Amino acid sequence: MSRDSNTDRVGLCVSCEHARSIRSARGSTFWLCEASKSDPRLRKYPQLPVRQCVGYRGNAEAAHD
Repeated sequence: MSRDSNTDRVGLCVSCEHARSIRSARGSTFWLCEASKSDPRLRKYPQLPVRQCVGYRGNAEAAHD
């Protein structure tokens, strides 16, 4: 899947340093927000696509993938 397609489907999580993609045994992919551990405003598994987020922190490495 292309990065642009992934960005459209997932949103900000694709390039956030707090986000981790988790693949289930059934093949589904979920996006875990690590920042939710310390910030109660954030959801552990946010509803996608995420278009705005108070916890977003851009990840320069993800932006170049």
